[in-house]
Amino acid sequence: MHPVLLEIGSFKIYSYGFFIAVGYVSALLLGRFLAKSKNRDPSPFMDIAFIAIVSGVIGSRVLYVMTEPSKFIAYPLEIFDVWNGGLVFYGGLLLAGATSLAYGAWKKIPLVEGADIVLTGVAFAHAFGRIGCLAAGCCHGSACRYPWGILNNTPFVDPALRGQPLHPVQLYESISLFALSGMMTWLIYKSRARNGISTAVYLLGYSSIRFFLENFRGDSERGFVLDGALSTSQVISIVLFMLGLLILPFAFRRKDL
Repeated sequence: MHPVLLEIGSFKIYSYGFFIAVGYVSALLLGRFLAKSKNRDPSPFMDIAFIAIVSGVIGSRVLYVMTEPSKFIAYPLEIFDVWNGGLVFYGGLLLAGATSLAYGAWKKIPLVEGADIVLTGVAFAHAFGRIGCLAAGCCHGSACRYPWGILNNTPFVDPALRGQPLHPVQLYESISLFALSGMMTWLIYKSRARNGISTAVYLLGYSSIRFFLENFRGDSERGFVLDGALSTSQVISIVLFMLGLLILPFAFRRKDL
C-alpha cells in the first residue's frame, strides 16, 4: 500500500486525498461536458454537482464516524482527517441525494435530467475514490487464494487478516464503476436515452455491484444485520435496486419526470 503519494520534508500528499480530488475535478468536467451535450447551460448542473460532492464527502465521513464511535470520542480531531481514509460511500450518497434534491427544487433544475448528469459524475468520481482506498489500505478485501491477492498491513486491516493476501476489492469496484460511468455517459451523450434511464441504470448497476462485492470485503467495522447474514451496505443496495426498478418503466414512458 502507498498511503503517502509524495513526501517532501514535512509536506505530504496523501494518496487517498489526492484521488478524491482527482475524482472531484473529473466529475465536474464530465458533468459540464454532458450538460453541454444536451444543449443546457452547465452552470446550474455544476452547482448541483459541487453540492453533491461536498455533501457526499461529509455524509460519507459522518457514517464512518458512526461505525467507530469509541475511536473518535477518544480522538475527536481525527474526525477531520479524511485524507487518511475512512469514508462510507452510502452515507455520502444519501446526504448528497437529499441536498441535491433540495437545491434542484429551489433552482428549478429538471429533476431527472439533473440526476442523470450528476450520478454519472458520481460514479466516475467514485471510481477514482476506490483507487484511493486501495492506496490507503481501507475498505479492504477478505483473504484471497488467487494469484492476484495483495498484502495489506495497514492499521485499517483486521488483525486476523494481516500478513495474508487479500482480494483487491477496491480495484474490483473501481473497474466496475469506470464501466458503469462509461455506460451512463454513452446513454446520455450517444444514444440520447430518455431522461431517467441513466439514473435507473446507476441505481440498478451500482447496487448490484456493491451487493456482490460485499462478499469479498474483509473489514468488519462496516456493520452487519440479520445476525451477520447481510452487511448494512447490502441492505441499502437492495433498497436502491428496488428504487431503480420503480424508476425504469417511468423513464421509458416519458422524456422527463
